[in-house]
Amino acid sequence: PNVIQSVPVLGTLNAADAIGTLAALGFLGLGLQPQDAAEWGYDIQRALDDAASGVYLQGMVPGISIVLLVTGLTLVGEGLNETLNPTLRKRRLQPVRFPDRDEEAAS
Repeated sequence: PNVIQSVPVLGTLNAADAIGTLAALGFLGLGLQPQDAAEWGYDIQRALDDAASGVYLQGMVPGISIVLLVTGLTLVGEGLNETLNPTLRKRRLQPVRFPDRDEEAAS
């Protein structure tokens, strides 16, 4: 019963790690072959050749996609962790009460 709470959290965080690792391996040329599947890391590596000639925007689309997807999955995992884990739930903040001016003047 205690492990069930962490399964969705670990799933989202592991997916974010896997996407980053796959992109890094593709950038190094060790990932999937580009004819087998689309590879963001390979796209960034190929865009480096064009960056010297001034065409630098080709690598930004896969780079921004990787950053947004990994950040989104990490935020979903942290949100699930705060929701499902009762020890990490934040306590609701109580409103701050300031003393009235009349009470300060009387004392």
